[in-house]
Amino acid sequence: MPGENYNGFLRLWDSLRGEGFSSYAVGQPNWLSVLSLDQAIRVLEGQKVEKNVEVPLPVIDDNNLKDFVPNDHPDDYFPIKDLTEEDIVKILGPAQ
Repeated sequence: MPGENYNGFLRLWDSLRGEGFSSYAVGQPNWLSVLSLDQAIRVLEGQKVEKNVEVPLPVIDDNNLKDFVPNDHPDDYFPIKDLTEEDIVKILGPAQ
């Protein structure tokens, strides 16, 4: 069953694993806008950019759920890590 990667769902998923519950959660993180803005700035600066950029979305599954729970955050907490400058370069390439 696919789920949302908010903390409440992840904790519920973790609590039900012993009963055979399995899921996965694909993130649509807010840092997607950071990538878009960075790319737009590059265009405005006259840099050549790729027309299509494949962005690897974070996935939580049974194998890495333990990296996200347990934790002491509220149910509406979004546990996907922030995007670093290094991550931006990996995805968009270095600025020219």
